[in-house]
Amino acid sequence: MNPQTNAATHEARKFLKARELSRRLGICSKTLARWAAAGKISRFKHGERLVFFDEQEVIAFVESGRMHAAPVTN
Repeated sequence: MNPQTNAATHEARKFLKARELSRRLGICSKTLARWAAAGKISRFKHGERLVFFDEQEVIAFVESGRMHAAPVTN
């Protein structure tokens, strides 16, 4: 396999703290914690207090929820 092709097709995973990720996505950081507690997304702990989320996983989850939302009617 060509290393350049492999690098181009696989993006590096980006892990962010809840506060930073929630600001980027316009959601509450507590929502991320609830989704993780419910098993809807993964959380990665580093030590006792540091928790990180995979940015692409969360974005994919949010987008999949929007695709299945019911249309708004008046």
